[in-house]
Amino acid sequence: MTNGVNTATAATSEDQQRVTRSAGIVSIAVMASRLLGLVREKVIAYYFAAGVGGDAFYAAFRIPNLMRDLFGEGALSKAFVTTFTATELEEGEAAAWRLASRVFNATFLLLTLITVVGVFAAPAIVDLIFTGKGFQEMPLDPSEHFGFDSKRDLTVYLTRIMFPYLILVSLAAVTMGLLNSKGKFGLPASASSFFNVGSLIVGVCGYYVAPSFELHRTTGMAVGVLVGGALQFLIQVPSTRHVGFHYQLLLSFRDERVRRDPWGCCVAAERAGQLDLCFAGCGLADVD
Repeated sequence: MTNGVNTATAATSEDQQRVTRSAGIVSIAVMASRLLGLVREKVIAYYFAAGVGGDAFYAAFRIPNLMRDLFGEGALSKAFVTTFTATELEEGEAAAWRLASRVFNATFLLLTLITVVGVFAAPAIVDLIFTGKGFQEMPLDPSEHFGFDSKRDLTVYLTRIMFPYLILVSLAAVTMGLLNSKGKFGLPASASSFFNVGSLIVGVCGYYVAPSFELHRTTGMAVGVLVGGALQFLIQVPSTRHVGFHYQLLLSFRDERVRRDPWGCCVAAERAGQLDLCFAGCGLADVD
């Protein structure tokens, strides 16, 4: 009897230590990501401080970020963990892996469709969100034209480049949920650091290289966002195989779990209040 109690106590102590260790790793990873994000913002400000190019980049980047907020990157991960864990307990690990593949494929398909629409509708989206007359008509410096007549035109161009970031960051969120459901927290928490590093390096290099190809300097920053988003997703992929996941080309919208979770969680309860905050953050009123 005593041995059983001691064994249970030891197991509980090990669990507590594991949780504490995981929490510490996540905290360090999040702090590192925040610091790298601050460095990234400082570098962008250094190269594009108070310039039309910087304004256009920030305006364009807000649009896929708005979509990311609407679909709830964090809610997507949390909803996936809940659904995946429940499926694994009720139907077994094989069924849970099949569900993971379906969610990956549904996420990719839906957000690819949204991205295609967003790329073609970029002029209308920019005009809808940024209504200030100064924004619409502000001319570019003659040395930075590269085929663009105004800040609005440059913003449309950058929006089209960065819209696929929505796909990458959402796939990264699903991957994070998958790893979290298997008790892996450190790498997913640090994935955004790779976004900051990738976007920073490519952005700075592009600043100097882009004019050689008759491209606006902000093109490098926009491409850097895509590279950073790809790194944020791909850096987690090898770990999914380590926990037993093998991707399958499965897609079924008849599966209630694919329709309800994560999409129900992402688009329903939280989104009503989030919508106002997103548009407020994008400056729906006027941007001069």
